[in-house]
Amino acid sequence: MSRLLTFVPPRPKRWMIGMLTPVSRGVFLRGLMKVARIDFPEADEARFRAHVNADTAAFIAPNHPEFLTDWLLDKELSARHAPLMASWATHDVVNGMGAAMQWFWLSNNLIAQIPGAGGAAGKEYSTEWALQGHAVLLHPEGSVAWTADRVQPLFGGVADMALEAARRAQAASPTRPVYVVPVVWCYRFTGDVHEALGDELDRVERKVGHRGRRGATPAERVLDLYTTMLERDERHWQLRAGPDQPFAARQRSMLIALTDHLHAQLDTAGFGSLESNTDDAFDRGRTAVRRADHWMRDPASQTSVTREVVRAAAKTLRRAMRFDPSWYPSAQLTQEQVAENVKRLRTDYCFTGLGDHMHRFVPRPVGPRVVHMRVPQPIEVTSVDTTDALLLELRRRMQRVLDDLAAQQLTTTGTRAYPNPFR
Repeated sequence: MSRLLTFVPPRPKRWMIGMLTPVSRGVFLRGLMKVARIDFPEADEARFRAHVNADTAAFIAPNHPEFLTDWLLDKELSARHAPLMASWATHDVVNGMGAAMQWFWLSNNLIAQIPGAGGAAGKEYSTEWALQGHAVLLHPEGSVAWTADRVQPLFGGVADMALEAARRAQAASPTRPVYVVPVVWCYRFTGDVHEALGDELDRVERKVGHRGRRGATPAERVLDLYTTMLERDERHWQLRAGPDQPFAARQRSMLIALTDHLHAQLDTAGFGSLESNTDDAFDRGRTAVRRADHWMRDPASQTSVTREVVRAAAKTLRRAMRFDPSWYPSAQLTQEQVAENVKRLRTDYCFTGLGDHMHRFVPRPVGPRVVHMRVPQPIEVTSVDTTDALLLELRRRMQRVLDDLAAQQLTTTGTRAYPNPFR
């Protein structure tokens, strides 16, 4: 536990970073994760090079639609244009796999994200490293959302560090520009994966004990699986079920009821209020989860009889909020959107063996893919004043480019899609 929560500065070794590049490309990116090609136009690469180099302080902010493949693409960016780039990773990865693996990750310039106040050391290292011209990369969405066409709400770390770097640069080296450099990518299958999607859905349905409908499309089977999981949460927490409601309305009813239950438990424990000022079920749920997390970090909660109830309710809320049907407003779901939902379902609900455990670390896709990588216009940090303004502009630029990529896909001949059952 001491190692897990103790920040140790990375000690990058150029020889090790270079040695891993062909392994990352050949064995993992092309082999295990089935990336047949990276579509990275020269104009976007040139924009990246112009803003990430020895004369700038750059904070690279990619989207985070998928586990492992995203990290391998981070390494690809580093290998091409920023060989000593630092990257952020959870402390469970950097510090939680033993001393030998900690040495390995630190040698590859991974920064451990330590929870709470312990994260200040990582921010300090990142700020100074960026000011030395090496660049720092972190995914501002935080954890994987499995939404390739949508940028989820961003955390403030990248903006805070960039603003601090700009303040230091202004004082010490006014000619050094500080940038936040957005990067977005999405994954597209190279062919029709209808049959392979059906096979993976068969596997998920067996593991969760759900009997699929005969003749249902993969998109309809995804809806049925989410509905089954929702029904189980309703029964477990003894919440009023609404089987006649559309899925979205029923999901929101469950979120509100479980949020109220969680707040009631925290009120009983005497923990201070952290109420939300919105009626949105997801915003209210996130507020309740934050309040629960704060309470569970309080030493006084360690002996509370409600601790396990609070932990379980927060876990259920967090998992249920990992999917929102409003993310898919179009009349159709592409095969890629169906596939990302199958991965999310398997990650969140399948725990019946070594294969499921390995899938969390190596979520192999159902077919070969092309990665479409783009670099929206970077943000010069002196042009914005606050963290909120920087995050708003960063997310706007990222989403606009992803929208353009999604629109191009819908006009591509031969793209497989299904009627959207969530509409």
